[in-house]
Amino acid sequence: MDDKNNIFAHILSSRSWQFAMLIFFSSVLLLANIFPAGMFMDGTIYAVLGKKMAILGNFPVPSFTHQHHTEFFEHPPFFFYFESILFKLFGANWAIARLSGQIFSVATLMAIFFGFKNISKNNLQPFIACLILLLTLPFLKKSRFPNLDLPLICFLTWSSVFYLKSLQNYKLSSSLIAGLFFGLALLAKGVPALPFAFGLFVHLLLHKKWQKGEMQQFLILIIVGLGLFLLWPLLLLANNKFDGFQHWLTKQVYGTVIDGRNQRSNNLLFYFTHLIKYCLPWLLITLFT
Repeated sequence: MDDKNNIFAHILSSRSWQFAMLIFFSSVLLLANIFPAGMFMDGTIYAVLGKKMAILGNFPVPSFTHQHHTEFFEHPPFFFYFESILFKLFGANWAIARLSGQIFSVATLMAIFFGFKNISKNNLQPFIACLILLLTLPFLKKSRFPNLDLPLICFLTWSSVFYLKSLQNYKLSSSLIAGLFFGLALLAKGVPALPFAFGLFVHLLLHKKWQKGEMQQFLILIIVGLGLFLLWPLLLLANNKFDGFQHWLTKQVYGTVIDGRNQRSNNLLFYFTHLIKYCLPWLLITLFT
Protein backbone atom coordinates (compact mmCIF):
# COMPACT_ATOMS: atom_id res chain seq x y z
CA MET A 1 0.00 0.00 0.00
CA ASP A 2 2.84 2.38 0.86
CA ASP A 3 4.43 1.72 -2.54
CA LYS A 4 1.17 2.55 -4.30
CA ASN A 5 0.81 5.73 -2.25
CA ASN A 6 4.37 6.71 -3.06
CA ILE A 7 3.77 6.16 -6.77
CA PHE A 8 0.55 8.18 -6.64
CA ALA A 9 2.27 10.99 -4.71
CA HIS A 10 5.12 10.99 -7.22
CA ILE A 11 2.71 11.27 -10.13
CA LEU A 12 0.84 14.17 -8.52
CA SER A 13 4.05 16.01 -7.63
CA SER A 14 5.67 15.53 -11.03
CA ARG A 15 5.23 18.53 -13.34
CA SER A 16 5.58 16.26 -16.37
CA TRP A 17 2.79 13.97 -15.20
CA GLN A 18 0.62 16.96 -14.28
CA PHE A 19 1.11 18.43 -17.74
CA ALA A 20 0.29 15.10 -19.41
CA MET A 21 -2.90 14.71 -17.35
CA LEU A 22 -3.89 18.30 -18.07
CA ILE A 23 -3.50 17.78 -21.82
CA PHE A 24 -5.48 14.52 -21.59
CA PHE A 25 -8.38 16.02 -19.62
CA SER A 26 -8.41 19.11 -21.86
CA SER A 27 -8.55 16.98 -24.99
CA VAL A 28 -11.36 14.81 -23.66
CA LEU A 29 -13.51 17.64 -22.30
CA LEU A 30 -12.88 20.36 -24.87
CA LEU A 31 -12.78 18.28 -28.04
CA ALA A 32 -16.01 16.42 -27.30
CA ASN A 33 -18.65 17.07 -29.96
CA ILE A 34 -16.28 19.17 -32.05
CA PHE A 35 -17.50 17.90 -35.42
CA PRO A 36 -21.35 18.14 -35.44
CA ALA A 37 -22.85 20.92 -37.52
CA GLY A 38 -24.50 23.84 -35.81
CA MET A 39 -23.74 25.75 -32.61
CA PHE A 40 -24.90 28.60 -30.40
CA MET A 41 -26.17 31.59 -32.42
CA ASP A 42 -23.37 33.98 -31.47
CA GLY A 43 -20.80 31.31 -32.36
CA THR A 44 -22.38 30.86 -35.79
CA ILE A 45 -22.29 34.62 -36.42
CA TYR A 46 -18.64 34.88 -35.41
CA ALA A 47 -17.74 31.84 -37.53
CA VAL A 48 -19.42 33.41 -40.58
CA LEU A 49 -17.54 36.67 -40.03
CA GLY A 50 -14.21 34.84 -39.99
CA LYS A 51 -15.15 32.60 -42.92
CA LYS A 52 -16.19 35.49 -45.16
CA MET A 53 -13.00 37.35 -44.31
CA ALA A 54 -10.95 34.28 -45.27
CA ILE A 55 -12.83 33.65 -48.52
CA LEU A 56 -13.65 37.16 -49.70
CA GLY A 57 -10.72 38.97 -48.11
CA ASN A 58 -12.92 41.80 -46.79
CA PHE A 59 -10.15 43.30 -44.67
CA PRO A 60 -10.06 45.24 -42.35
CA VAL A 61 -13.83 45.28 -41.65
CA PRO A 62 -15.67 41.96 -41.15
CA SER A 63 -18.98 41.47 -42.94
CA PHE A 64 -21.92 39.20 -42.07
CA THR A 65 -24.39 39.40 -44.99
CA HIS A 66 -25.38 41.92 -47.66
CA GLN A 67 -28.54 42.69 -45.67
CA HIS A 68 -27.36 42.48 -42.06
CA HIS A 69 -24.10 43.86 -40.68
CA THR A 70 -22.54 44.47 -44.07
CA GLU A 71 -19.83 46.13 -41.99
CA PHE A 72 -19.55 44.57 -38.55
CA PHE A 73 -18.43 47.09 -35.93
CA GLU A 74 -20.12 45.56 -32.88
CA HIS A 75 -16.81 44.28 -31.50
CA PRO A 76 -13.09 44.80 -32.14
CA PRO A 77 -11.93 42.56 -34.99
CA PHE A 78 -9.01 40.59 -33.51
CA PHE A 79 -10.87 37.30 -33.09
CA PHE A 80 -12.31 37.44 -36.60
CA TYR A 81 -8.84 38.04 -38.04
CA PHE A 82 -7.59 35.03 -36.08
CA GLU A 83 -10.49 32.89 -37.29
CA SER A 84 -9.90 33.89 -40.89
CA ILE A 85 -6.26 32.78 -40.69
CA LEU A 86 -7.29 29.34 -39.39
CA PHE A 87 -10.00 29.01 -42.05
CA LYS A 88 -7.50 30.02 -44.71
CA LEU A 89 -4.96 27.44 -43.55
CA PHE A 90 -7.20 24.49 -42.64
CA GLY A 91 -10.50 25.15 -44.41
CA ALA A 92 -13.78 26.57 -43.15
CA ASN A 93 -15.78 23.98 -41.22
CA TRP A 94 -17.49 23.53 -37.85
CA ALA A 95 -14.51 21.80 -36.25
CA ILE A 96 -12.05 24.58 -37.11
CA ALA A 97 -14.60 27.16 -35.96
CA ARG A 98 -14.77 25.49 -32.53
CA LEU A 99 -10.99 25.06 -32.39
CA SER A 100 -10.55 28.80 -32.95
CA GLY A 101 -12.02 29.31 -29.49
CA GLN A 102 -10.64 26.22 -27.78
CA ILE A 103 -7.08 27.27 -28.60
CA PHE A 104 -7.57 30.15 -26.18
CA SER A 105 -9.11 27.83 -23.57
CA VAL A 106 -5.98 25.68 -23.60
CA ALA A 107 -3.73 28.76 -23.64
CA THR A 108 -5.50 30.01 -20.50
CA LEU A 109 -4.83 26.71 -18.76
CA MET A 110 -1.18 26.90 -19.82
CA ALA A 111 -0.93 30.41 -18.37
CA ILE A 112 -2.16 29.14 -15.02
CA PHE A 113 -0.06 25.96 -15.09
CA PHE A 114 3.25 27.52 -16.15
CA GLY A 115 2.80 31.16 -15.25
CA PHE A 116 1.80 30.91 -11.61
CA LYS A 117 4.16 28.14 -10.53
CA ASN A 118 6.61 30.69 -9.07
CA ILE A 119 4.04 32.30 -6.76
CA SER A 120 2.31 29.12 -5.52
CA LYS A 121 3.25 27.36 -2.30
CA ASN A 122 3.81 24.05 -4.07
CA ASN A 123 3.74 22.79 -7.64
CA LEU A 124 0.40 21.04 -7.14
CA GLN A 125 -1.63 24.24 -6.73
CA PRO A 126 -1.44 25.44 -10.37
CA PHE A 127 -2.49 21.97 -11.54
CA ILE A 128 -5.50 21.92 -9.18
CA ALA A 129 -6.43 25.44 -10.29
CA CYS A 130 -6.38 24.30 -13.93
CA LEU A 131 -8.64 21.33 -13.15
CA ILE A 132 -11.09 23.53 -11.25
CA LEU A 133 -11.32 25.94 -14.18
CA LEU A 134 -11.53 23.10 -16.70
CA LEU A 135 -14.50 21.56 -14.85
CA THR A 136 -16.38 24.83 -14.41
CA LEU A 137 -19.59 24.72 -16.44
CA PRO A 138 -19.43 28.27 -17.90
CA PHE A 139 -15.86 27.60 -19.07
CA LEU A 140 -16.88 24.32 -20.71
CA LYS A 141 -19.91 25.94 -22.32
CA LYS A 142 -17.92 28.82 -23.75
CA SER A 143 -15.31 26.39 -25.07
CA ARG A 144 -17.91 24.64 -27.24
CA PHE A 145 -18.27 27.51 -29.73
CA PRO A 146 -16.19 30.45 -31.01
CA ASN A 147 -16.69 33.55 -28.89
CA LEU A 148 -14.85 36.61 -27.64
CA ASP A 149 -14.77 35.70 -23.95
CA LEU A 150 -12.17 32.97 -24.46
CA PRO A 151 -9.44 35.22 -25.94
CA LEU A 152 -10.40 37.87 -23.38
CA ILE A 153 -9.77 35.61 -20.38
CA CYS A 154 -6.70 34.10 -22.05
CA PHE A 155 -4.96 37.43 -22.68
CA LEU A 156 -5.88 38.84 -19.26
CA THR A 157 -4.53 35.74 -17.54
CA TRP A 158 -1.24 35.97 -19.42
CA SER A 159 -1.11 39.71 -18.66
CA SER A 160 -1.55 38.89 -14.97
CA VAL A 161 1.34 36.43 -15.15
CA PHE A 162 3.78 38.98 -16.56
CA TYR A 163 2.42 41.80 -14.41
CA LEU A 164 3.20 39.82 -11.25
CA LYS A 165 6.55 38.90 -12.74
CA SER A 166 7.32 42.58 -13.36
CA LEU A 167 6.66 43.31 -9.68
CA GLN A 168 9.26 40.69 -8.79
CA ASN A 169 12.08 41.46 -11.21
CA TYR A 170 11.31 45.11 -12.17
CA LYS A 171 12.29 44.31 -15.75
CA LEU A 172 10.99 46.43 -18.59
CA SER A 173 10.46 43.34 -20.75
CA SER A 174 7.96 41.84 -18.26
CA SER A 175 5.79 44.97 -18.11
CA LEU A 176 5.97 45.37 -21.90
CA ILE A 177 4.74 41.80 -22.43
CA ALA A 178 2.02 42.32 -19.81
CA GLY A 179 0.94 45.45 -21.67
CA LEU A 180 0.99 43.56 -24.97
CA PHE A 181 -1.42 40.96 -23.62
CA PHE A 182 -3.61 43.66 -22.10
CA GLY A 183 -3.78 45.35 -25.50
CA LEU A 184 -4.74 42.06 -27.15
CA ALA A 185 -7.52 41.66 -24.57
CA LEU A 186 -8.82 45.10 -25.53
CA LEU A 187 -8.66 44.13 -29.20
CA ALA A 188 -10.49 40.89 -28.39
CA LYS A 189 -13.54 42.37 -26.68
CA GLY A 190 -12.89 46.00 -25.86
CA VAL A 191 -14.56 47.52 -22.80
CA PRO A 192 -14.81 44.33 -20.65
CA ALA A 193 -11.00 44.30 -20.45
CA LEU A 194 -10.86 47.69 -18.70
CA PRO A 195 -11.88 46.49 -15.19
CA PHE A 196 -8.68 44.42 -15.26
CA ALA A 197 -6.62 47.61 -15.27
CA PHE A 198 -8.66 49.00 -12.38
CA GLY A 199 -8.10 45.74 -10.49
CA LEU A 200 -4.34 46.04 -10.92
CA PHE A 201 -4.45 49.60 -9.61
CA VAL A 202 -6.43 48.49 -6.55
CA HIS A 203 -3.89 45.69 -6.06
CA LEU A 204 -1.09 48.26 -5.93
CA LEU A 205 -2.98 50.36 -3.41
CA LEU A 206 -3.91 47.48 -1.12
CA HIS A 207 -0.37 46.12 -1.06
CA LYS A 208 1.21 49.59 -0.84
CA LYS A 209 3.36 48.93 -3.88
CA TRP A 210 3.45 52.41 -5.37
CA GLN A 211 6.64 53.67 -3.68
CA LYS A 212 9.27 51.65 -5.56
CA GLY A 213 9.05 50.82 -9.24
CA GLU A 214 5.66 49.13 -9.15
CA MET A 215 3.66 52.14 -10.32
CA GLN A 216 6.07 52.57 -13.21
CA GLN A 217 5.52 48.94 -14.24
CA PHE A 218 1.76 49.48 -14.03
CA LEU A 219 1.86 52.64 -16.17
CA ILE A 220 3.97 50.90 -18.81
CA LEU A 221 1.39 48.09 -18.96
CA ILE A 222 -1.46 50.58 -19.42
CA ILE A 223 0.32 52.71 -22.03
CA VAL A 224 1.42 49.72 -24.10
CA GLY A 225 -2.04 48.12 -23.91
CA LEU A 226 -3.92 51.26 -24.91
CA GLY A 227 -1.34 51.99 -27.62
CA LEU A 228 -1.87 48.56 -29.15
CA PHE A 229 -5.65 48.96 -29.03
CA LEU A 230 -5.44 52.34 -30.81
CA LEU A 231 -4.01 50.57 -33.86
CA TRP A 232 -7.58 49.48 -34.64
CA PRO A 233 -9.11 52.99 -35.00
CA LEU A 234 -5.97 54.12 -36.83
CA LEU A 235 -6.40 51.22 -39.27
CA LEU A 236 -10.03 52.20 -39.79
CA LEU A 237 -9.05 55.83 -40.26
CA ALA A 238 -6.49 54.86 -42.91
CA ASN A 239 -9.25 52.97 -44.76
CA ASN A 240 -11.86 55.75 -44.40
CA LYS A 241 -13.90 53.61 -41.98
CA PHE A 242 -13.46 55.63 -38.79
CA ASP A 243 -17.22 56.03 -38.48
CA GLY A 244 -17.27 52.34 -37.59
CA PHE A 245 -15.15 53.04 -34.51
CA GLN A 246 -17.53 55.83 -33.55
CA HIS A 247 -20.42 53.37 -33.93
CA TRP A 248 -18.60 50.93 -31.65
CA LEU A 249 -18.08 53.64 -29.02
CA THR A 250 -21.75 54.56 -29.10
CA LYS A 251 -23.05 50.99 -29.13
CA GLN A 252 -20.67 49.32 -26.68
CA VAL A 253 -19.51 52.07 -24.33
CA TYR A 254 -22.80 53.92 -23.98
CA GLY A 255 -25.40 51.37 -25.12
CA THR A 256 -23.99 48.42 -23.18
CA VAL A 257 -21.94 49.77 -20.28
CA ILE A 258 -23.97 52.87 -19.40
CA ASP A 259 -27.47 52.13 -20.68
CA GLY A 260 -27.25 48.36 -20.08
CA ARG A 261 -28.94 47.54 -23.41
CA ASN A 262 -32.17 48.89 -21.91
CA GLN A 263 -32.17 46.07 -19.36
CA ARG A 264 -31.66 47.76 -16.03
CA SER A 265 -31.94 45.88 -12.77
CA ASN A 266 -31.81 46.92 -9.12
CA ASN A 267 -30.86 43.44 -7.96
CA LEU A 268 -27.39 44.11 -6.58
CA LEU A 269 -26.90 40.43 -5.69
CA PHE A 270 -27.65 39.16 -9.22
CA TYR A 271 -24.02 38.40 -10.08
CA PHE A 272 -23.38 36.54 -6.83
CA THR A 273 -26.53 34.43 -7.14
CA HIS A 274 -25.58 33.63 -10.73
CA LEU A 275 -22.08 32.63 -9.60
CA ILE A 276 -23.40 30.39 -6.81
CA LYS A 277 -25.98 28.82 -9.10
CA TYR A 278 -23.49 27.74 -11.75
CA CYS A 279 -20.17 27.46 -9.89
CA LEU A 280 -20.92 26.57 -6.25
CA PRO A 281 -19.23 23.12 -6.27
CA TRP A 282 -16.08 24.56 -7.81
CA LEU A 283 -16.08 27.55 -5.46
CA LEU A 284 -16.21 25.13 -2.51
CA ILE A 285 -13.36 23.10 -3.97
CA THR A 286 -11.34 26.31 -4.44
CA LEU A 287 -11.92 27.37 -0.83
CA PHE A 288 -11.05 23.88 0.42
CA THR A 289 -7.80 23.66 -1.57
